Amino acid sequence: MWGPYPTIANLISNKQLDNVRWTGLTTASNNIFEEITRIIEIQALVQDHSEEIKANIIIESNLNKRDLIRELHQLENAIYRISDELKSFAKDVKKISMC
Repeated sequence: MWGPYPTIANLISNKQLDNVRWTGLTTASNNIFEEITRIIEIQALVQDHSEEIKANIIIESNLNKRDLIRELHQLENAIYRISDELKSFAKDVKKISMC
């Protein structure tokens, strides 16, 4: 885990996370780390099976078409939200390094 960050590891690798802080970023059943992993895995599956998904959207008689499109938009929004959170984390790290 700490491979490219040995100096940081020497300072804080034995410290504990503030679970309340990191669980609070998502739902009560997820913490931020679980959510990122879950969204990345779902996105990878969607990418790997995009042709099948597109084919199901194109079929006019598909009763699940609206649900499928809605869920793809939800996934897209979740990815953007995570991206924004990661950008915020990067800014926080930059602030620490600029002390």
